[in-house]
Amino acid sequence: MRNPDDFDLVAADRACAADGFNRPALRNPLCPLCGQVNQCAPAAAGRLGVDCWCSRATIAAATLARIGAADLRQACICPSCAAELSPPAADLRP
Repeated sequence: MRNPDDFDLVAADRACAADGFNRPALRNPLCPLCGQVNQCAPAAAGRLGVDCWCSRATIAAATLARIGAADLRQACICPSCAAELSPPAADLRP
């Protein structure tokens, strides 16, 4: 079951589509949490509207909370940090 506080990237992607995929993507290729390459396909392409790993991911609110205020909306996190900090649904216990 999805935590309502988790960030739904599919919904965010739909919002981007409504807002226009032709606007520029974030250009920072590094993860703000670990400093490694974030594998952001839109950043690599220089535009939104290209398929990316994050369009199929759910990232926990706690993960996003670890990003410093200066880095918010400046770069995407990488798949490793997203997976490491966001436990799979099977691991969630009431």
